[in-house]
Amino acid sequence: MRLNPPLKTVLRLLSIILVLSMASCAGARRLVKAKPVTPSGFLERRADLKADAPESGPFHVVTRTISPALIKSALRKPTITVLPVDLRYLKPMRSTMAKVEQDKFGKAWPVQEVAAMMQSKFQQSVNRFGQPQKANRLFLQLALTEFVPTSPSGNVMKTAAGFVIGPLSSLASPWTKGTLAIEGQLRDPETGQVVFQFADRESDPMTIVSVRSFKAAAFAEIIVSQWAEQFAAAVRSPAGVKIKDAPFFRLNPT
Repeated sequence: MRLNPPLKTVLRLLSIILVLSMASCAGARRLVKAKPVTPSGFLERRADLKADAPESGPFHVVTRTISPALIKSALRKPTITVLPVDLRYLKPMRSTMAKVEQDKFGKAWPVQEVAAMMQSKFQQSVNRFGQPQKANRLFLQLALTEFVPTSPSGNVMKTAAGFVIGPLSSLASPWTKGTLAIEGQLRDPETGQVVFQFADRESDPMTIVSVRSFKAAAFAEIIVSQWAEQFAAAVRSPAGVKIKDAPFFRLNPT
């Protein structure tokens, strides 16, 4: 049966409403959000490092020192210097459309660009505590542990399929969207010990239409900017203070 244009429009709007309503439920959130990260071995395990409750913040893993002496030393250092991102713990790209594009078509894996952007974004975020100085500072070492670029060609096909099968085309998202995982250690250079560390994994936020879907690493800047702001808030907050998580759905198409 051939549908007239107004009816097609109504059905398309109903499809969008269905997707939005699905995204609002907790079950859909679990499907859209990235799975909890498993630390790579970059983070330290020490008796004085105590884990925050998972529900208290946006990161999958947070541990901070409970040593009074180390806390006192760290509080005397108001600024943070972000070191170059460690890439030794980066996992091989998992099997997705982006890996096919890399292996079969020679698409570049922009790891160095993303690492440089991570260092810059985190430094900008912590600079509001004061410009880094040679003395009275802490060091933040970040490790990029997972990076799966968005698949532009896969999203072109998914978008085209959306005009035919509607919201069902979103089922292809796990094979086309980007994923990023990070670990970080805030270290006191005076003692050489870690005072705060975290780990997290995030996927490209869900959107109805987004120009990020057609750029391999555009999603990474959004996720890293959110991480940088969350880190700045978490590191200056006492244990147990709730830090807001990033939304899993974005209306902004850029």
